[in-house]
Amino acid sequence: MQAQLPDFETQLRLVFDSSPSLVFFKDEELNYTTINSAMAAFLGKPAEELIGTSDRELYSAEVANQLEDLDRQALQGGRVEVPIMRPSQGSLLTFSA
Repeated sequence: MQAQLPDFETQLRLVFDSSPSLVFFKDEELNYTTINSAMAAFLGKPAEELIGTSDRELYSAEVANQLEDLDRQALQGGRVEVPIMRPSQGSLLTFSA
């Protein structure tokens, strides 16, 4: 008898969560819909708490406005690079999309 392999969605989720890259998806209202483990750790909260939230709930208004502008640019197919502060630790990182 052959062992049952995980389905494609399960395999994809394993790759998604094991990636050291910060990976997330947002909906049209720019709320987080999916967050990998690295992104949740970066934001300092469990992924389950972050689903449905927006950057306005995680960052200052100034930073949230900048991130929203960049999200809209990325959604329109533009290349985005952004330095961003880690909310829980104040460290600065640069992201590309």
